[in-house]
Amino acid sequence: MKKKIGITGLLIALSLLLFVGRKSFRILFTLREVVIASPTAHLTEAEIIRLSGVEMESNLLTLPLSQLEKNLRRFSWVQDVSLLKRYPGRLYIEVKEQQPLAIIQIDHWYYLNKNGEIFRQLTADDSHDFPILTGVSEKPASLHQAVSFIEQYQKAGPSSFFGISELHWDNKQGFSVQTLRPAFRILFGKEKLADRLKKWESVGQSLIALSGKKQPLRVDLTYEKRVFVKVKPIKPERGKQNA
Repeated sequence: MKKKIGITGLLIALSLLLFVGRKSFRILFTLREVVIASPTAHLTEAEIIRLSGVEMESNLLTLPLSQLEKNLRRFSWVQDVSLLKRYPGRLYIEVKEQQPLAIIQIDHWYYLNKNGEIFRQLTADDSHDFPILTGVSEKPASLHQAVSFIEQYQKAGPSSFFGISELHWDNKQGFSVQTLRPAFRILFGKEKLADRLKKWESVGQSLIALSGKKQPLRVDLTYEKRVFVKVKPIKPERGKQNA
């Protein structure tokens, strides 16, 4: 009788251990929370979770991170994805968004990032406030060279004053920039672009000093030892002139 009771007690104890074990396993490995590590400009936290395809109460141990990453990368604004499991029951998702640097027209208008990669076709809701590439080949090397030049141009002090609306490539004349405000063209050419950007630093500062008095029309930096600048006087407004 005692032996029978002992076996029964052992079975009950084992059942309790199995029950507690299963409960602990569920607590440890069941997905309870998804944490979005950093905010993004084009995706809400709820949208990131939805696009990833992850489901709450999933088994965290067998959760296929590679598939979740693949799901997120289908969205054109997503450049990079990091996923991390944290026990018990937590998944971290970090999304790095694409940063547009320029726009190019092929069959439609597209964004390019700083690597010269086309990543998104523009929609009516997307910003068009980026430099437009014209005359540039669709070859990756050409696109990379163009966006690299834009980055270098934008680092020059006067460039923030005059802006850039267009970067044009001509097979004979090379690169030229159409400024934004006021609008005029700067010829950089095909060679020694770093040296010509340094020239632009000096010439641009001189043009800023003339702002309000003379309107730049054209700047040619392609000559070895000269810079050609064409300007026109700005006529004062009639009211100011009489004053």
